Amino acid sequence: MAVQFAGPVRRRRRVPAARRAVGDTRHPLVAAAIVVPCAVLLTVAFGGWHQLVVHTQSVAALVGR
Repeated sequence: MAVQFAGPVRRRRRVPAARRAVGDTRHPLVAAAIVVPCAVLLTVAFGGWHQLVVHTQSVAALVGR
């Protein structure tokens, strides 16, 4: 199979750590706000609610509640 080149290869340059903004990290609450809806969607889509309830009841029974 022949290799075809469409033109020059463009590569993104990495910004050195010294030139990055100080507040360039994501706040933990923002990360949680992104992850929680995705986790709920996957739990509902794959039927994990029933398993969660069963597991919670088993742990509660072991604790004695």
